[in-house]
Amino acid sequence: MNIFIDTCHEDLVIALYNHDLKLKSYKIKEKLKQKAEILPKLFEEFLYENDLKTKDIQNFYINLGPGTFTGVRIALVFVRTIAQVTNANVFTTNSFNLISFGNELKQNYFIDAKGKTAYKAIAQNGKILSNIEVVSKEVVNSFDYLFIINNFLKLVNKNVFEHQKNLLKIQPLYVKKMQIGSTTK
Repeated sequence: MNIFIDTCHEDLVIALYNHDLKLKSYKIKEKLKQKAEILPKLFEEFLYENDLKTKDIQNFYINLGPGTFTGVRIALVFVRTIAQVTNANVFTTNSFNLISFGNELKQNYFIDAKGKTAYKAIAQNGKILSNIEVVSKEVVNSFDYLFIINNFLKLVNKNVFEHQKNLLKIQPLYVKKMQIGSTTK
C-alpha cells in the first residue's frame, strides 16, 4: 500500500493507494491549525477504516515544502519515524511540483508564505524550473488537492517524487529565515 501526506499548507491531506496506485481512500482536513496533534490520530483512523496495519504501508509520498515553518516538518518527522521502524520507502517532492502538475504552461506560481508574502517560482507540469524567492504578494495560487489525489499515478509516473535512500538526510524545504525568538521594534 501507498500513502500520500501533505501538511505543508493550510490543509492536512492524506490519501491511500493500492499497490497499483489506484485510489482507495482519502481525507482532506481543511484549514487545520493543529496538524502535529491530528496527523497521528488521523493516520491510525485511516489504517483502521481500511483494515491495515502500519507495516502494510510500503511507500510514503510527502511534500517537503515550502510552506509553513511547522507544516513542512510534520509529515517528514512522522513518516521518517515510521519508515525507520518498518523499512518503508519514502518519496519526496516540493510544493511547486505539486501545484504546477497538469499545467503545460511555464509560469510563475505563488504559494502563501504568510504575512503578505509568497514563495515564488517558475514551474511547469510538475517540475520546478527556477530558484524559490520570497516576494510581497497577497494573491496566491491554491492547491487542487482533489486533482492531485485523483491523478496520483500520473504524478508518480512523471517522476514528480524522488525516492530518498537515506532517511536521515531528508530536509524540509525552508525558504524564509526562522523567526523564532525574534523581536520586533
